[in-house]
Amino acid sequence: MSKALVALLLMAGIGLSSTNVQAAGVIEAPMDAKTRASLHKAIAQAKASRPGVFARVASLRAKLGQIDADKRGRLASISPVLKRMGPDALMPLLQESVIDAKPRGTLTDSAWLAWRISLLEAIGAARDSRALPALTSIIEGPDTDFMVMRAASQAVAKLNSDAAANTLVTLSETTRGAKRLAILAGMGHCRRIAVAEYLGETLAAARSDREVELVARSLGDAGNAWAWETPFVKASGEEAPVRAIAAAALVEAFVDQPDGELRTLITQAVLVVDASDTPSLIASARVDADEDTATALDGLLTRFNASPLRR
Repeated sequence: MSKALVALLLMAGIGLSSTNVQAAGVIEAPMDAKTRASLHKAIAQAKASRPGVFARVASLRAKLGQIDADKRGRLASISPVLKRMGPDALMPLLQESVIDAKPRGTLTDSAWLAWRISLLEAIGAARDSRALPALTSIIEGPDTDFMVMRAASQAVAKLNSDAAANTLVTLSETTRGAKRLAILAGMGHCRRIAVAEYLGETLAAARSDREVELVARSLGDAGNAWAWETPFVKASGEEAPVRAIAAAALVEAFVDQPDGELRTLITQAVLVVDASDTPSLIASARVDADEDTATALDGLLTRFNASPLRR
């Protein structure tokens, strides 16, 4: 079957079984016919006007084997190269991710994972709302790899829009298991009230240490004082409430957790959020605390007051 015929069938919304045709992109994303056709059109227009950036993405893909062989650590660092291609790279990145890519071939597991994650990280860095339907389809799709799903969730989150926030909350509410944990782990990069409130409620109801860990980290991301210095993030106008919500949830979780790694992690998140009302939150929590917890809260306040962010 020719590529031209495959493209026509896809744009028409006609399904093709995996036994008849290669998967379209490197990440499975079951989009409806209208969404897929719209993306095909946008990619075709971009390719006609800026073919060079498509060639650069293809050239990098061709070098994956060598990049993987030369890597240091578990995964090769590819996303910085993709990000440096700039906003014009969005459509070739989406094409490679979900529409039309060469088969995996002999690429190792590490090369394949690094490529898929890097594509999503670079798409997220573009902060372009046109990517939302494709990213949503990736999360809704059959892929369950934690790192891929977390990267997809982060990419949605970095849009930092009402639509992104609502999408992430809905996806988390309708997803179970490891994929839900991956969504929770990534959604803190959407620094909006709706996300902070949802993460706070989720942390209070967490049923496992793993869930506490991931959600606490995500709340730290949502309220991160350094991130709120970024003009794109600050533009929402929701800084004060998001950081306050994150701090309140984290201090409550600090009290609920026994001394150990999780309490240490939550402490770091409280310090990163650096909300102005943290001392009053600690004071309120101390009122009904037992002696050991009160001592721990005193230590948290000391660390908060000594934080470099306080200077």
